Amino acid sequence: GQRICAAVIPLISDLPTAKKLAVFMSATAKNFCSHCYLTYDQIHDLNFHNWKLWSWEEHLMNAYVWKKASTKEEQNDIFGAYGVRWSKLLHLPYWDPTSYIVIDSMHCFYLGLFHHHAVHIWGMDAAKDDG
Repeated sequence: GQRICAAVIPLISDLPTAKKLAVFMSATAKNFCSHCYLTYDQIHDLNFHNWKLWSWEEHLMNAYVWKKASTKEEQNDIFGAYGVRWSKLLHLPYWDPTSYIVIDSMHCFYLGLFHHHAVHIWGMDAAKDDG
């Protein structure tokens, strides 16, 4: 064998895959966002100045608490409260799942994820006066 050095930087995928690999809750869960504390009932708040952002340290601490939980029930409670679990990727000292998730261009543009989000979630439409 030959020894090599490599680094995993961004996680580029569709949203469901990104959520699974980075061990966040799904995009429709209460704690849906991997970047901020916004909850699903606040999803229409588009003023990003109101959003309290996750820090890597907070994410790591919550994931570690999940990892050290003594029962599955306790892990489920922690996951429900914070929306994160432990991942093997967290052994990498530079891996920051709060900023390393990128939705790939195929899903974002070609398959219409961005269009769906802009029109159906944000209500942007050229036919509207304020669209």
